[in-house]
Amino acid sequence: MQGHLFYAQRLVWCVMYEDMYPLTDREAEHALAASGQVETPSESPVHQAFTSLAFTFSGESDAAARWAPALAGVLLGQRIRPKAKPDETHQEANPKSNMYLNATVALIGSVLIAQFCITIFAQDVRIFDDQLRGLVMAQPAIGQVVFAVLVSFGLAAFVVKAFLNVSYIWPTIASALVTAFAITIYVKQDVLQHLVERHPAAFFSNAVIAVLPVQMVAFGTLGSIAGYWLAVRYNYWRKHA
Repeated sequence: MQGHLFYAQRLVWCVMYEDMYPLTDREAEHALAASGQVETPSESPVHQAFTSLAFTFSGESDAAARWAPALAGVLLGQRIRPKAKPDETHQEANPKSNMYLNATVALIGSVLIAQFCITIFAQDVRIFDDQLRGLVMAQPAIGQVVFAVLVSFGLAAFVVKAFLNVSYIWPTIASALVTAFAITIYVKQDVLQHLVERHPAAFFSNAVIAVLPVQMVAFGTLGSIAGYWLAVRYNYWRKHA
């Protein structure tokens, strides 16, 4: 009788909390042996043992009084309680190290992508300079600046969202760093002196320097938000097309 009670308790916990207290097939076979029943091929050992112990306790008045409510409650709970989906119960969070790495890559990548694209899109009059061995360009018109900055940061935000799944905040922050990065790379003292002596004041050695910082941040923020939501829509279209 003690064996019946032990395996009945194990069966109760197995059905109610099957993820935390799994009942092994060996324990189920012991429960079958204790109840004098034989396992049928159509049922699993766990369910067969549960049924067998229920029939065994039906002939024991004390056991039935003690365990019948529990067995009935478990059977009812098994019918009512929905089966949890793995996606809902187990969501693996990215480690903090990966989050910091993605943010760093997104920030640096946004600066590089935006600078490269602005150099291409912000076009105006260009003059070849023999001493600099390159082109110097006039400051683009305001419409060209707006187009270049919007498209450049839109592309940057699209790329970092599509490949790194990060927010548009990083391309937005990058809009404040692009001008400083370009000045550090392209504006040297000797280059600046040469431009002042040989060319009008509206000529620059790089198109990024010709964009005012306030224009860069204002239109870069708008472009980052637009590129982010375009990437969201693109990902949705790829999954549901």
